[in-house]
Amino acid sequence: MLESSPKNFRINNAEQFKESVSEPNPTNLYLTFGKTEAWPVENSPPLANTTPSAIYDVWRNMIGGKKITGNDVRHVIPRINWTSNTVYRAYDNLSENTDCYVMNSDWSVYKCISNNNGIKSNTQPTSISTNDDFVAGDGYIWKYLYTVSDFEKLKFSTSDYIPVKTLENDDGSLQWQVQNNAVSGAIHSIVLLNGGSNYSNSSNIIVSITGDGAFATATATINTVSNTVNSISILNKGSGYSNFTYIPLILRAYAYHDAVWNDDNIY
Repeated sequence: MLESSPKNFRINNAEQFKESVSEPNPTNLYLTFGKTEAWPVENSPPLANTTPSAIYDVWRNMIGGKKITGNDVRHVIPRINWTSNTVYRAYDNLSENTDCYVMNSDWSVYKCISNNNGIKSNTQPTSISTNDDFVAGDGYIWKYLYTVSDFEKLKFSTSDYIPVKTLENDDGSLQWQVQNNAVSGAIHSIVLLNGGSNYSNSSNIIVSITGDGAFATATATINTVSNTVNSISILNKGSGYSNFTYIPLILRAYAYHDAVWNDDNIY
């Protein structure tokens, strides 16, 4: 029988596990070490299981252990180091793909808002703003999220994973400011799917953003050589928009595009 485990369900389980050792009356959880004798095949030890005999073996071979506290546990995400000449996926609220971020050489993590129509990135994101995103030299739009601390580098980072967390209290880091400055349902990017034709004056184009949010505004840029809509730029990100936002262009021909928005959980 096939099994399915929705991502939200797995995330909830991970959060519940961390809470169990962090709350005022935590679960008593220990990491043990032991077994002075080699495994029958040392490079391929038996898989862990919960059979009675396996549990008894743990107790018999145990030499010591450490109680796990909330400070010993972090959630992690795949480590994606920024590398030049790489196309990075832009954030899309309609996609389940979450690899829309990078970590730079300073251990700062950025969300990719726009990949400039899928070009290769050659400018490492380094700007740090707790209020807004920024455009890099290669046209990519990035949003600073957080920086991995020295403590977390040593204790929780590997070549494959880096720690990630949502702060509940001000720990003095920039991430706290980023979280507090996040606007739920703001539109950060509009992806142009078809530039249309025969456009000669951008002042004749009105970008009308409608939906369940408010105050978002945008403007169109014209390519005067091809007479097509080249891009849609956000003037005001607004707030409170959901997946069903419709953004028509009022102009002489058609240009199709979609919105990329920001929610509470991805600050």
